Amino acid sequence: VNTAAEKASLTGKLYFYQVQQAALQGILNHLVGIEMPYLKTNAEIEWQGVRIDPKRQARTIKAGKRYSQKLKKTLAKYGLSAPPDDQELKKLFKKAGILRNFQDDGGLSFEKAILKKNKAFHPAIPVILAWNRLTSILNDKILKGSHQSSNGRIYPQYQQLGTHTGRVTSKHPSIMSLDSLLRPLIIPGEGRLIGEADWSQIEIGILAALYQDSNLIAMFNSGDVYSEMAKVFYRKGIEKADLGLPRKKFKKKYGKQRQIMKTCILGIIYGMTPKSLGESLNCSMEEAQGLYQDVIMMMSKFQVIQAGVDWSAIRGYASTASNLHRHRGKSGKTEPWEKRWLLNHPVQGTGAALFKATANRLNLLYRSLDAKIMVPLHDSFVFSAPERNFKKVAKLTKRVMRETVQEFFPELQPRVEINISRPDCWNKDGDGNLFRKWIKTLDKLIADAV
Repeated sequence: VNTAAEKASLTGKLYFYQVQQAALQGILNHLVGIEMPYLKTNAEIEWQGVRIDPKRQARTIKAGKRYSQKLKKTLAKYGLSAPPDDQELKKLFKKAGILRNFQDDGGLSFEKAILKKNKAFHPAIPVILAWNRLTSILNDKILKGSHQSSNGRIYPQYQQLGTHTGRVTSKHPSIMSLDSLLRPLIIPGEGRLIGEADWSQIEIGILAALYQDSNLIAMFNSGDVYSEMAKVFYRKGIEKADLGLPRKKFKKKYGKQRQIMKTCILGIIYGMTPKSLGESLNCSMEEAQGLYQDVIMMMSKFQVIQAGVDWSAIRGYASTASNLHRHRGKSGKTEPWEKRWLLNHPVQGTGAALFKATANRLNLLYRSLDAKIMVPLHDSFVFSAPERNFKKVAKLTKRVMRETVQEFFPELQPRVEINISRPDCWNKDGDGNLFRKWIKTLDKLIADAV
């Protein structure tokens, strides 16, 4: 093939064959109804990019560098360099008598998760964690302006099929994984405001609907599936009057129980073993095994879910609600890692399809209101709109997100949380001063450490 005309002719011939094969595989509707329209949606999101506030950028760098030096001096008082190496940490923790806490698979590990688990055992550990996070922030490409254009904007690349499940990912820079402390660097254009709409616990709802688990559906429809699970699981330890507490009050009073339920259900969905569950909850293997089995008992259709995994292994692929397949690529015995994704793909893959279908609708409906999708973030949409239309756009976004889920799963009552209380910047839960507040906590951390 040498000429553009020949390439175009060959493409035309391949098209009909591809359509036929897609129809035979059962994925034509997914491709035509979701993926192909999302090509345009994705391109428009990339084209507009996001705007960076240069003043906040400069202030963040200045404050970060100042506290970087303070943390460096604090680490030195423990005989640690910045960053500390493994031999230094081994020596420090051995002297403190806690080195055994860092044993992992026959060796020693000083990874973030293990350090966090042991931060109460030595005053140097919170300093190490703070140093690592601050270093990561100061090296972030968005903060450093590595991808910033002359107009003060960055234009991330979004990979439409960035994961096996079909979820979107980003790179150059990876704005979707931006530290929450740096989100306020992202600001709207003049006369515009920023909001965020987030599906709450949507993957649990998808799991419940896919396998028609009526108990789990009812818990999801309550508005907080983890709290409802906690009420059932810890019913003997919860005061009867507290069972009717509003969602936020129950979460505040029984936060520990709720968090355990969250860790358990998500762990089970994504193939976490009892051993891994015990490590996450910092409890014994026996306790974790008991929790694991008891939570499974709460899921009335868990056996159906397991049977679905086995059937997917036999037929060679797992499928989403939109009929997007992920194939094993081999036959025979199913490895543990395969069982995890065979269980995971229908849930996350369906979530990805819902997300793209919603984005396509929002992208069209936003046009009459001069609104834009700024960042397609996992289970939420960061959007901008002119001040005059802002509240209307927020209501529209919430409605479309709910309706798209119900088009797939009419039995679900999804909760969409809207964050528009601090619309001058992208933020976490309406707080645009997270970095400044975190920096202030470092003073106390340093004082306590020495």
